[in-house]
Amino acid sequence: MSCYMVGKAHIDALVEAGLYAKACSCGSPLRWMVRELTDEDKRESYERGEPWGPRAIELYNELRRELTFETADRTGQMLMRENRLSVDHRYNETEIEEVYAFEHWLHVGKVNPVVILKALACYEYQSCEHPGWKTSEAHAYCEALRGEMIRALPGFDEGPGWEITKRSEYTISPYDKTPQREYTQDEIDSFLSCHPAD
Repeated sequence: MSCYMVGKAHIDALVEAGLYAKACSCGSPLRWMVRELTDEDKRESYERGEPWGPRAIELYNELRRELTFETADRTGQMLMRENRLSVDHRYNETEIEEVYAFEHWLHVGKVNPVVILKALACYEYQSCEHPGWKTSEAHAYCEALRGEMIRALPGFDEGPGWEITKRSEYTISPYDKTPQREYTQDEIDSFLSCHPAD
């Protein structure tokens, strides 16, 4: 695979979208963990039969990051650094990433979640070449932002409940774009009698 450094506008878009996510999440800033829990962390943060373990809150506060206008520069720098690590690893280089400063785009309208999801795919493709990608803070940021952008997709809140209980809830007719209805057993038997299997 090849990879390259994404431009500053790309990083700005990923940071801007993370800031926009606050508006989509009842006012909570975008949050992610700086690293995965170690086995020791897991032992100290979970306790069977209890809502959490003895160090759960302390660990959460220690490892949690959140995106605000005050942390936007650091977040963008972290994304840029991860992209640079990937390019350096892929091409056996030792370049240093440029200094990043977030520029808030004054615009009217909302962030387009589909465009941001594609931008995330691009960024991840360019940043995944080094062995530490899967456990990196940048990877965790991308996962958190992806979740927010999925929830921001048009129609997400109007979908059926949390659990799918019948096929008609997730299938769409290719002709009229409306959910398909459930067929009775008599209708299925009638169809099968007219179209026997070979």
